[in-house]
Amino acid sequence: MMKKIHKFGLIAVVIVLTVFSANAQQGPTIYDFAGGAQSWVKGYGTGTVDHDPIEGVSSDGALTLERLGNNNANIRRGQGGDDTFIVLDRGVYSYIKIVYKNQTKATELKIAGTSRDAGTTGEGSSFSTISKFDLVIESENYNTAYIDISSIPAGHEVTRLDMQVRRNSPDDTGDKIFFDEIEFIASLPVTTSAFIVDPNFEDPLNDLATLTDNTFLTREISNDEAHGGDSSLKFMASGDADKSVFSFFTTYGDLGQVYPVGSTIEIKMWVKTNRTEGLLIQAKTKNTNGGGSISAQPQDNQTTTNLVGAWEELTFTMTANDAFDAANFRFAFIFNNDASDVNTGDVIYVDDLSATVTAPTLSSKKNTLEGVNVSSSNGVINVSAPDNSEVSIYSITGTKVVNKALASGVYIVKVVNNGKQYIKKVIVE
Repeated sequence: MMKKIHKFGLIAVVIVLTVFSANAQQGPTIYDFAGGAQSWVKGYGTGTVDHDPIEGVSSDGALTLERLGNNNANIRRGQGGDDTFIVLDRGVYSYIKIVYKNQTKATELKIAGTSRDAGTTGEGSSFSTISKFDLVIESENYNTAYIDISSIPAGHEVTRLDMQVRRNSPDDTGDKIFFDEIEFIASLPVTTSAFIVDPNFEDPLNDLATLTDNTFLTREISNDEAHGGDSSLKFMASGDADKSVFSFFTTYGDLGQVYPVGSTIEIKMWVKTNRTEGLLIQAKTKNTNGGGSISAQPQDNQTTTNLVGAWEELTFTMTANDAFDAANFRFAFIFNNDASDVNTGDVIYVDDLSATVTAPTLSSKKNTLEGVNVSSSNGVINVSAPDNSEVSIYSITGTKVVNKALASGVYIVKVVNNGKQYIKKVIVE
């Protein structure tokens, strides 16, 4: 497969992960349920497993489990027989990331299933309750959890995976647990608490600094609205914007290790406004390495879409252009001299910041995608990769390049296929 990306026009590369159905190959490592249940089914109990096309954090679909009076039920992937591919390879993956919303009274999720020695055939032997975590109960918000499955022998292949929703009294009719994302990952990312100051805005405002002087926008810690906890950060506009406003930033946080080029930085925040037009918000990281500043800083822009005064979650995704060991996050309301600006009377609430930093898994040959060739000549980036690969291009600032002119400069090419990835810096002249 050969993809060419030209200097004056970017061909957007969209590759969809597919399920391998024969010869016991590794199945998908990410399930986003945007196109259906993706072969997840009910394992036991009187519950019902279904697909909701408008649920999920991005309203693009989620898997649902309704327990129907039984206080124990589960979802399952991998059935034996015709469905004998490897659900996950414990030689590569040690954790399961789950994004879920639990309307039910269920208080616990357990992991069980079957596994076998790598390279053998058959369904394997059963294992039970190798890991569990406490669910957030009777909630209308999506939460993220990481489940440790390292107690399954590292040399094993999991052929059936059960996620058991358990405990507490029967649910009310219609209450469900929604799974928006299930992903198998090799190691835990660095999490919020390591480097975000006051992510829920429960502490005094002087923990956060204002970057841009302005006369039209004020801010305060407010108890008027809160997505989580008792308070949020509230902005009030007394006039129309006349410039972009970097509204606040967090202090530097030591990440505990050096993260290499190509590491993924993901920031999430919840926003609520009284606006009838989307608001353009920018997240930018000021990274350092060994105390020294890095000149080109990753950034990403997102626009609010909820126009009925409800909370919504924004996700900013960036790729590091240089190695770094500390991060500082800055957030701006962007001035475009149009309806997307901050305007007189606008009220904006921000709450529940979170962030993860994930290094590319390139230290092991097993996790490195082979068969990739990336080159640049005469203003063209050429990417040759195995079928069913997902190819992404990032600018030197870490912004993903999609459907826009590709100017001269340095770019990062990331190719992902079946849990493995390849990353390379490329110069376009």
